[in-house]
Amino acid sequence: MINLSNILDSKPSKQLSIPTKNMNFSLVGDELYFQIGNIHSSSSPLLKLTPNEIQLYNNIDGIRHLIEYEFLSYIDISSKYSTLIKWEEIGIIELPTLKSNHKKVVVFEPHMDDAALSVGGTILSQNNEKDFSIISMVGRSNYTSYPNKSANHTHQVSKIRRNESILACKLLNADYFCLEELDQPLRWALNNQPDLLPYEEINRISKKLFRIICSINPCEIWIPLALDFHADHHTARNAALLMISENLQYFQNKKIIIYEDQPYSVNFPEKLKERMLQQIGLGTKPKLLRNKITNKHKEKLRINSIFSSQFKIDTMKDTLILAAEKEESRDLYEDQWQLSLPIGPLEPEFWEDNYKTSIIYNLIKKSDEINIIKFDFFIDYDFELFIEIFPHVKVNLYLPKKEEVRSRSFSAKSVEKIYVHNNFYEMVKLCDHLNKKSDKPTFIFAFELVWDNYRSYLSQHSKKDLAYVSFWFSSFITALNKYYLKINPNYKITN
Repeated sequence: MINLSNILDSKPSKQLSIPTKNMNFSLVGDELYFQIGNIHSSSSPLLKLTPNEIQLYNNIDGIRHLIEYEFLSYIDISSKYSTLIKWEEIGIIELPTLKSNHKKVVVFEPHMDDAALSVGGTILSQNNEKDFSIISMVGRSNYTSYPNKSANHTHQVSKIRRNESILACKLLNADYFCLEELDQPLRWALNNQPDLLPYEEINRISKKLFRIICSINPCEIWIPLALDFHADHHTARNAALLMISENLQYFQNKKIIIYEDQPYSVNFPEKLKERMLQQIGLGTKPKLLRNKITNKHKEKLRINSIFSSQFKIDTMKDTLILAAEKEESRDLYEDQWQLSLPIGPLEPEFWEDNYKTSIIYNLIKKSDEINIIKFDFFIDYDFELFIEIFPHVKVNLYLPKKEEVRSRSFSAKSVEKIYVHNNFYEMVKLCDHLNKKSDKPTFIFAFELVWDNYRSYLSQHSKKDLAYVSFWFSSFITALNKYYLKINPNYKITN
């Protein structure tokens, strides 16, 4: 294990060095030989490597920082760090370290494009006075703008996306680090994980993040607010907030800044954004830092065009401009807010409900049958947990046809799946139909319900009060799970 006190005392920390292979050694099979091109090769090997050590050696790319190798979960060595240090002592790799006298800033991003999209202009504007390091939470992905073609190519897609990030960081004059976490589509496919990760997973990620931050020892830390319906953004924010809360002494004299997720803020309700900021600020909205990026926007667009595996910049450009239009002027901005310690909940309440969780729980508890209309993502885990809490309840589950592929493998005796039209207004008709023909509670989950006009429309066209209205089933399940464990402290949820 790495000793954190040693990390903090190290100036600069060795973990910031970048392992680079010594060109005078060559791996032949499982053996390392001293070799001067075709001129000379030693008769006996310097080292014989295990299969896992071969994998580690082949992953040395002259780009990753030393500490990142600890997070390569697909390489099964208990401490990649100590193995690399040993190789440096032998001389088969070198660990060059760069030094700078500028203020150090860490930007934590959910995915390998979010920093450039959200604060790329601000980074470019402050480059002369600060040294930036960008830490991506997600490193392994199978997602491209052609998801059907890339789904089975995780290694190739991950490599493409990492190379895009490294090039973008070079143009932003920033160091690049990665925690190598799984992207949301990959988590769904491989591990049947919930959309919103449980505390144990968030805690694990927060510890990984803290180790890199200790290595860099920055003056400022920028974290995402998560103005999006993508669970990875919320995981990144929650992991960062947990890390800060658990290490208040370390962060006491550091500037903590939370940034607006662009361009996703365009489609995010202002009221909900204000609510989240106030929760994080413990009832007081944090101080707004509005950064003018007008003269850097063209350069920002150019840098973001590098992420062409994810989007074409021509289709993103207008939305980025719209997100940056903050005042009645022709100038463009990126918004941040400075937090004061201590900070608020580690998981701000992202969803709005008509009743308290306890009332909802008791309503389902006393029902033998309910209707659920679910127009967000379908995740097996969420329904498995729901069934575990309410094993007696029959569920008539109405899903949009677009979720049929994702939900096809899910099967439970107590759940009947019915696929319906994707359109929101068709969903409203379905609500009305169910209300007329059934006295069973109806629960509705649809992303559109984050906006007041959609909620109002649903209420106006409903013949009676709906049992529950929200827009993210995973948020409801998270709250339900917490409540259930609170009233049943000795019970252990198997999921």
